[in-house]
Amino acid sequence: MKRILEEKISSRSFNRLQLFIVVICCCIGFPESSYSQKYSKSPNYYKKYAQYTPNLWVGARTYYGFLTSHHPEMHQFRDHFPCYEITLTNATYGLEQWQQTTDNPQLGLSLFYTGLGDNPELGQSIAIIPSIDFSIIRLRKFRTFFHLGMGFSYLTNKFHPTDNNQNLIIGSHINVAANFSVLLQYRLNDYWQLQSGLAFIHFSNGSTKTPNFGINIPAVFGGANYLIGRENSNLVKRPRRLSAFQHNPNHIIKGRFGSTAGIKRMDSEVGESFQVYHMYADVSKQINFVHNLGLGAEFTHDGTDRVRLRKANKKNAEAAVLPKIGAYGYYAFCFSRITMNFGLGWYLYRKETHTGNLYERLALDVDITDQIYATVFFRAHGTQADFVGYGLGYKFKVWSY
Repeated sequence: MKRILEEKISSRSFNRLQLFIVVICCCIGFPESSYSQKYSKSPNYYKKYAQYTPNLWVGARTYYGFLTSHHPEMHQFRDHFPCYEITLTNATYGLEQWQQTTDNPQLGLSLFYTGLGDNPELGQSIAIIPSIDFSIIRLRKFRTFFHLGMGFSYLTNKFHPTDNNQNLIIGSHINVAANFSVLLQYRLNDYWQLQSGLAFIHFSNGSTKTPNFGINIPAVFGGANYLIGRENSNLVKRPRRLSAFQHNPNHIIKGRFGSTAGIKRMDSEVGESFQVYHMYADVSKQINFVHNLGLGAEFTHDGTDRVRLRKANKKNAEAAVLPKIGAYGYYAFCFSRITMNFGLGWYLYRKETHTGNLYERLALDVDITDQIYATVFFRAHGTQADFVGYGLGYKFKVWSY
């Protein structure tokens, strides 16, 4: 009897010891599980995670367009043909200040292909084009965008004096590719979007190598997008860190100056390369965190001016060493550390006049610091590119009030 009683007491003690060990293990040995049960499913956790989840859409578009014959040498290439594009789009939702100011645009990257019609002299083109879509009209299921894409393309055939002398349009394999579109988007359901619109597609090497009349393709298009995963519909509205040029933007006038340099190869004409040097200075008024308007002046030394004057048998060919002087106005769009400048200019002084006085200018600036930026500059006269330059610039605050 005594032995049975001792066994029961020992068994109860052992069971209590087991229970004590289990409790200790639950409280101390597995703290992450205890924390996870308490916090991982909280609404705040999911809300914070959702703020940083991208909205990725994959899509495809088909274009149908034609080559414009903006030069007599291009009349033989008149043709209608399709183009194809695969897109990856991120629909923003206000994580950055510029996204909130511009009604949350769409950022994209596309792979573009066209056979350029039944023209073996031109070959085919494949391009990689980053893009941004700015919202114009937003309704419940319909949205319209202005699509701006700028990237690089590879053309399989280029001008060659003996093997391909019929191609007087493009003189290099590597070219800039641009896609400007007006896009109508319809939300079919939670995962599908339908798209259609009008597009203008352009290929050019910026006259870094002649000939360079450029390829222009007006087109209509249609396509569809599919949402990868679940949509993040959380709009983030909170102040972000501002640079020195963004505080009180309506009361700031800022200045810039910079320089660029490029090369123009006239292989099809004289078989030589020439340097182009460009300097500019301007002032601008900030409209808000994103938009700027400005005025400026620029000076350009173009080594091809003397060659063109000599070919025209003009006596003042030596005067072409003097720089061309122009005045311009521009609009600038700023997002994150990138600024895109669109402007029109007028020559005030020059000796070489084979083009008109009016010219277009485009620049892409990337901030290195709050004051110093790298820039890619492009100038054109109508449908004819002038040059592409690369350089640095400096910006500063002129006046604040």
